Amino acid sequence: MPVCYTEFWFAAICGITQTNDPTLKPNYIFQNRLQYLNNIKKNALFITCLPLFFLTVFLSNCQKNNQTPVNASIACFGHAGMGSQSIYPQNSLESVLKCYNSGADGTDLDVQITKDSVLILFHDESLNGTSNLSGPVFEKTWSEIKTAYYTQQPNAPYPIVRLADVLSMLPLKTFSLSLDCKFKNANPDKPYLDWFARQLNRVCSSQQDFSECLVESVNPYFLNHMQALNSKFKAVLYTHQFEVGSQTAIEQKFYGISMSLHEISAEQINKAHQAALHVIVWDVSTRKQHEEALLKQPDIIQSDNVPYLVNRLSLN
Repeated sequence: MPVCYTEFWFAAICGITQTNDPTLKPNYIFQNRLQYLNNIKKNALFITCLPLFFLTVFLSNCQKNNQTPVNASIACFGHAGMGSQSIYPQNSLESVLKCYNSGADGTDLDVQITKDSVLILFHDESLNGTSNLSGPVFEKTWSEIKTAYYTQQPNAPYPIVRLADVLSMLPLKTFSLSLDCKFKNANPDKPYLDWFARQLNRVCSSQQDFSECLVESVNPYFLNHMQALNSKFKAVLYTHQFEVGSQTAIEQKFYGISMSLHEISAEQINKAHQAALHVIVWDVSTRKQHEEALLKQPDIIQSDNVPYLVNRLSLN
C-alpha cells in the first residue's frame, strides 16, 4: 500500500500515533480521535491568540512612538513627596524619602507655622478630616501636634512632622525643595508674615547642607521679605492668573511663577521664559496630564505619579 506522506505529517503534527495491532485498533482509533480533537482545540487557541499578541506589541510600539518628545532640562518634583497617588500621606517623612529614593530632582512641601513658632508639614488649614486632631494648625502648639498622625492610611499611623526633621534627613545639595508656605488666612498682617519668614530662614539656615531653596507663596510681600533675609531663597509667586502673576513676578524680580497645568498654555510658558521667569506646573496626575505637561515644557513639573515622570524623563 502506498505511503501517504500528507497523512503521516498531519498525524505527526496532531500528535497521533500509529499501531499495527488489530486488537487495539478500535480503542486506538477512538483515543486518537479524542487526541486529534484536543490538539485541534489547542492549536486553534494558539492561532487565535498569536495575532492578538502581535497586535498588542504593535499598539505598544505605536504608543511609545506617539509619546511627547522630552525636554531634558525639565525637572521632576514630587507633589508633597510622592504625590496623591502614593500609599504614603503627602508631606509625611516616608513620602518625602520615597520621593528622593525614586530618582526625583526634588519635591514641594506644604509648610505651616504653629502657635509656638514651629514649622510643620501639613497641607490643609485645619487638622480635621486628615488627622486624628481637629482645629486650625495656627491655634495649636507643637506639643499638641507632635503626637498627631494621618488617618487616611489605616494600615500605619504616619505622624505629622516638623520641617526641620525632614531637612535633616535629606541631601540638600543634590535634592531640591520648593516650600509652599500656607498662612492662617487669605490676608495675613505683616507682623505675622515677618514672623513666619524669620522662622523659615532660621530653620533652613541651620542645616549644614542648605544651599538653595524655592519658596512659593501667593503673597508678594512675604516673598520679597524672604529674598531680603537670605539670597539663597528663590521667590516663586503662586498664581491663578498668568498675566497678572507674571507681571508681578517681573516687577518684583522673582525667580518664577507656579500655576496649575490647566491654567497656563505652552505659549504663556514660552512668554514667561522670554521674560527670564521659571515656571512650575502642578495638577499633574494622569499619564495624559504628564504628556500635556511635557509638551508645554515648563521648568518644573510637580507630579502626583513620580515613577512615571522619572521614567519618561530618563528615556530622553
